[in-house]
Amino acid sequence: MPVYSFALKIGGVDVTTYGVIVSDLPNNWDAPAISYPEVQIPGRRGTVRTSAKRQYAPTDYVVKGNLIGTSPSDFESKRDALHLATLGDAVLIGGNQTARQRTGSVTSIQYPQLYPSAAQAPILITVHCEDPIAYATSATTVTGSSGSDLACAVGSEDSFPVVTATSPTSPLVITYKNHAGTTIATATITFPGSPATIVVDMLLQRVTAAGVRHDEYLTAGDFFALSPVDAVGGSPTVRISSGSASIVYTQAFR
Repeated sequence: MPVYSFALKIGGVDVTTYGVIVSDLPNNWDAPAISYPEVQIPGRRGTVRTSAKRQYAPTDYVVKGNLIGTSPSDFESKRDALHLATLGDAVLIGGNQTARQRTGSVTSIQYPQLYPSAAQAPILITVHCEDPIAYATSATTVTGSSGSDLACAVGSEDSFPVVTATSPTSPLVITYKNHAGTTIATATITFPGSPATIVVDMLLQRVTAAGVRHDEYLTAGDFFALSPVDAVGGSPTVRISSGSASIVYTQAFR
């Protein structure tokens, strides 16, 4: 039977520093609820979806553990330090996927009961994740030359890449394809001169040329995400029409 470990970091510090031993994260594997933008149209039953963009409900994750002190006074000191630390961001790392994490904030700390010595107590810590998606703890980087379909492995949720073209020529066309080679989206960047780099940030939806922002250089197409829908049977790909490519993104998991 597999043994799973769980970790909670607050402000970048593991809670073991405050005497908390994490024993369980019972809803670690729960997927957040999905919804879509929708409107009610008079005279029609139900609602109508206005976008295919998925939205996720904020999710509360409950961390179970024990707060352990060496004495009643040490217990109180550790408790005070923990409560002060919870003003920072909380990072949850759970199960056997230690390279994934969720980020949120501590909204509740409860002590169901004190042990007889009053130096230890079971503890329940609730972490509220406005964005309940789990992200890889390190970014993925894919590099290659122009004219090549560069495979980009994704998780179970959309990832938004930063595409950098070094020594490109205008117009620069960025092409996104599914695993079967079908074009899903393109972005055409038209620019004057010969900038050393063109950087297209798909999440922030901005274009920079040699470090200067020029969103107006996007003259056709649109920004896109790397989608697991396009990865069934393989990996989606990104191609640039000139220069050398660097594609940086963080894998995401629902």
